[in-house]
Amino acid sequence: MYLKQPEGYGDGDFVWKLKKSIYGLKQSGRNWNRMLHDYLTEIGFSQSQADCCMYTRLDEHSFAMILVWVDDMLIVGSNVDVIDTLKLDLNLKFKITDFGVPSKFLGINFTFGKG
Repeated sequence: MYLKQPEGYGDGDFVWKLKKSIYGLKQSGRNWNRMLHDYLTEIGFSQSQADCCMYTRLDEHSFAMILVWVDDMLIVGSNVDVIDTLKLDLNLKFKITDFGVPSKFLGINFTFGKG
């Protein structure tokens, strides 16, 4: 990829190094996945050996699980406080949008009853 130097930036020929991926490039998805993986492991999640898209965190008081598909996540937790705290943590690192209780994820329909 070639970039033109902005006007007024200086004279001469320079090589520019991109410090992050540009959306749409082949390596963008890989870089996003690596950054997400690094962050989730940093906050105590373990990647499943059976499915690399599933991360779990278990301690003596709570359980949380995140399923990742490209840039979509399904978050499950032992209680609402665990889920809300996790969403706040994720929002500090990434700009996220919370769509609330899921009705569908990866073609799977969800229905909830009182239990």
